[in-house]
Amino acid sequence: MKQLFAFLLMGIFLLPVLLASCKTSKGSSFDIPKEIPEVPKAVNHTYWIAADGNDANPGTEAQPWLSPQKGATVAEAGDTVYFKAGTYNITQAITIANSGTSDAWLVFSAAPGHSREAIFTGTAGTHLKGAWFASGKSYIQLVGLSIQKITNGSGIWIRGRETSEGVGSATGIRVINCKIDSVSNIGIAITGVPFTADGTLGTPDYNITTDIIIENCDVTKTNETEVPRNECISIGEGVGDIIVRNNVVHESNQYGIDFKEGVDGGKIYGNTIYGMEVHGIYIDAIGKWNKNIDVYNNRIYDVGGAGITLAREKDGTTSTLQNIRIFNNITYNTKREGVMLYNHSADKGGGVLDNIKIMNNTIYNGLTRNGIRVVHPYISLATVYVFNNIVYQTATAPLNLKSEVVASNNLAGIDPLFVNAGSGNFKVQSSSPAIDAGILANAPLFDYDYVSRPQGTGVDIGAFEQ
Repeated sequence: MKQLFAFLLMGIFLLPVLLASCKTSKGSSFDIPKEIPEVPKAVNHTYWIAADGNDANPGTEAQPWLSPQKGATVAEAGDTVYFKAGTYNITQAITIANSGTSDAWLVFSAAPGHSREAIFTGTAGTHLKGAWFASGKSYIQLVGLSIQKITNGSGIWIRGRETSEGVGSATGIRVINCKIDSVSNIGIAITGVPFTADGTLGTPDYNITTDIIIENCDVTKTNETEVPRNECISIGEGVGDIIVRNNVVHESNQYGIDFKEGVDGGKIYGNTIYGMEVHGIYIDAIGKWNKNIDVYNNRIYDVGGAGITLAREKDGTTSTLQNIRIFNNITYNTKREGVMLYNHSADKGGGVLDNIKIMNNTIYNGLTRNGIRVVHPYISLATVYVFNNIVYQTATAPLNLKSEVVASNNLAGIDPLFVNAGSGNFKVQSSSPAIDAGILANAPLFDYDYVSRPQGTGVDIGAFEQ
């Protein structure tokens, strides 16, 4: 029986047996909520905006304002701004002027019953901002907005401050049920500072923008014209405590979801990613740090690169890739690997690569490469663990692992007897060699469907527990 919520407080892994040397990473308990989290209700004003409104109006439902920027300027802590269905043409970024508070959030939302029917189109005016933009503002919620055809800029960009050194931060950011379609730069960006201001971020514990959830969004056709290209959902430059879950990311240039150069503490789960030009999910330290990150229960297919990629992209003492767990993911029809540690040409070693776990994933039909690839000429991989994975029908060897990688109980190159791989059903039949064949130590406590593990005498190999 499925146990949707049984393990919220139990922690992610059982007591280590085989992998006793593995560390426990920050925030190790699973996060599996299926509903949008509640935030404190508006306690002050409710304002209304409509495409046929007038900024001289009082901003009521009967007499709404016209300009999205008027709402973004006037609204304060505890206020809700509703947008009626219609198209809002913008000529510069809609810039949120004020913050909410922890007990009185500031909410910008599509009108009740009209989710994604308030459409914002035009230009943000610069590639360093989004159609919706905030810097140094906290306790902000964007709900049910639709951002389409932005010719210069991203869809949504929220950050803690404008310079790498200085004063300013943000906490409490929610982007819920929004649609981003056809933008010249990033779909949704959450950063500590702008990517162009990344010269000095301080120590690896220096988090500028924290407590973030991006949930139930549809992001497509991003990075249409601008160079260099970024990602559909791009997170970095001093971010901590972030959840990216249950989004659909598809048919775009570059990567799907990217945690890069300065993320400490995050989860990427429940997302569906397909039709990407390159990788589905990319975790890249780029000479800074990515640590304490869980990537699980995602479905990634038909992408031009790897399903899930780990990288550092630079060498040196500051490059840290640490405490990363990749589990219960399904990848198939990927042009490159299902999961890989990328030995990038710019990464000549140094820094930290430690405690990487790749476990209980199902990888099928790698079109040109291995299923799982973990090799690097300059970095020790003695604390990389690869176990309980199904890898089948890859173009080259199912596993390509450097000798010091700790590997165990993978079903590699052996028919797992999927129920129907052709239709995307990667559960296994009752006679599968994956049943009860995994190791229990450090295995995740539930599977892709949130069924508890184990169900039989042992943990099943792959993303599903029968």
